[in-house]
Amino acid sequence: NVNMLLTAFQVLEAYSKEKTQVMIVEKMNFSVEGLKQDLLHFCRQSSCPTFQNVLRGCATTDEMITFFLALLECIRQNEIVAVQHELFGDIWLRPQAS
Repeated sequence: NVNMLLTAFQVLEAYSKEKTQVMIVEKMNFSVEGLKQDLLHFCRQSSCPTFQNVLRGCATTDEMITFFLALLECIRQNEIVAVQHELFGDIWLRPQAS
């Protein structure tokens, strides 16, 4: 459910705002399409493919946002299914069978 993903993203975003903010401007070395492929690979290979584990691997807020957009695109294209078993629980990511 997209609303569950948005809520989870907002919680992580609020957590990241608590940290000291330093602005560094640099060229992004990633794209939605590239991170989408990384996300699909992660979901197929990981023993714990969860939304939080995906975002923990992100180095910057820009990368987190791009991964979130890649996840939404994967869900829209029925490449990944997102499942949450309990309220406020982690969101598990499962690749759709090809």
